[in-house]
Amino acid sequence: MIVAVIALVVSLSGTAVAAKTMITRSSQIRNGIVTSADLKNGKAVSVADLTPAARRALTGGSGPAGASGPAGPPGPSGPQGAPGADGATGPKGDTGTPDTSDFYDKAASDSRFVDDDETAADSTRLGGVVSQGWTYGTFGPINTNSGPESANQIAYGRRSLTAPASNVPIVGIDGLGQLNASCTSGDTLLEFVNVSGGQLVVVDDNGGASDYDQIDDGSVEQVLSHTADDAAETVVVQVGRGETVGVSGGGEVATLLVTAINDGGTSCIVTAQAMAQQGAAVAP
Repeated sequence: MIVAVIALVVSLSGTAVAAKTMITRSSQIRNGIVTSADLKNGKAVSVADLTPAARRALTGGSGPAGASGPAGPPGPSGPQGAPGADGATGPKGDTGTPDTSDFYDKAASDSRFVDDDETAADSTRLGGVVSQGWTYGTFGPINTNSGPESANQIAYGRRSLTAPASNVPIVGIDGLGQLNASCTSGDTLLEFVNVSGGQLVVVDDNGGASDYDQIDDGSVEQVLSHTADDAAETVVVQVGRGETVGVSGGGEVATLLVTAINDGGTSCIVTAQAMAQQGAAVAP
């Protein structure tokens, strides 16, 4: 650039300047000497020859905005924000009106329950089977049997006796009889009492020889005499009554399983279970 300026100055100053002074650097040219008219269009100075400040001064105004480029891919999701505060409680709703169309009044409700001394209207059948067709149990005497079909019943009893004790009821079979126990310091006596109103067959077996007897109404059959040895003795007693076919109440049968313990002093314990089938026979 310096060489070009020197050449320019020489050409403008004429031979007198050239002859008198050789310009070798830009500092030899006073400011304002070289003007735009002294420069040749397209030949004198390029943008690269300008200082940065001069180049910035040449910057023109902003052109129109270019077209939008394609959208970039979505960025990763940001972290989840903290839960917001609970909202205010809403107003209380209106009180509803219950549907009482299926409600029972007190009288109707009470009629659906059975008192201790009452019987349900449909108690004669359960699941389509008459009540006498079900097996049920009771403590002490078996409930009175009635109904058109056979009745299967269970009774159980247990007594702790203090000697001397006589004819203490242990378990009863309604319509047939009752098992009684007596306790002394040396023996436990078990007896079956016939209250059937007719003759009964009584068979007892305590592991030895079986005993078979027929006893009349009101009679007593001894089924076990257990001596004091502080050990349990068990006896099986079977009771049956045969009647003419077709007679109501015929064909009853019961089986009793009885265990007795005598401690040789003043205590006896008797435990009994009874199963009975009673009632008139029904054709299949």
